[in-house]
Amino acid sequence: MTSRMRRVTGQVEESLGSARLTFNLSVVEGKLNMRLTKMRFFGVSCPNWLLPQVVAQEMGVGDQLHFNISAALPFVGTVASYRGHLDVRSKEPT
Repeated sequence: MTSRMRRVTGQVEESLGSARLTFNLSVVEGKLNMRLTKMRFFGVSCPNWLLPQVVAQEMGVGDQLHFNISAALPFVGTVASYRGHLDVRSKEPT
């Protein structure tokens, strides 16, 4: 799955195929929290009562970016959940 993020008027917009997700950002206890506030599929807005609940937290530790992500749909429950880290050390070309 390819994800692209960009800053849009103080929020972050993530593109996932035909879906566009808009997040508000906050920092709590040194962790970046992303709260889903809007979602569109093929340009059509998802009604708020159907909006998934997304918990996305990121935190930098040394040369790693740790993340914890989960998504739940109304009436269904959790549909995706993952956690891990990315190594962000720059590597010198060989």
